[in-house]
Amino acid sequence: MTGAAKLTSHQAADKIKDSNHEVVQRINDFTRATFRTRGGRMGSGMGLLLEGLWGYHMSAVLEPYGIEIAWIADDQYNDYACVDIREAWDPDTRSGELLRIEAKPGSTGSVGRVRPVWKEE
Repeated sequence: MTGAAKLTSHQAADKIKDSNHEVVQRINDFTRATFRTRGGRMGSGMGLLLEGLWGYHMSAVLEPYGIEIAWIADDQYNDYACVDIREAWDPDTRSGELLRIEAKPGSTGSVGRVRPVWKEE
């Protein structure tokens, strides 16, 4: 990663979109090997778990590009930021931040989605 050029917010979003299928597959593989569940129910907390796994696995995929996923703790539980690894990140001022992300797990009849929320540039 050293010496890599800093990505723009749009380049970072493209890396996230291009990597999302791989990340979802990693989550599916992990879940298949780890959990044994039947059915599902709204409000079970599984969505929060999947969102956390998405952030973890996406960060691992993005690290070679000098970016990672950060959880915005004082915002909604499913809001993330894509941040530059080489810079200090401040969620209040958005310093070190390339873009914000809304990640929603899919469920029967819906599609999991990642929606970039652009930072003012």
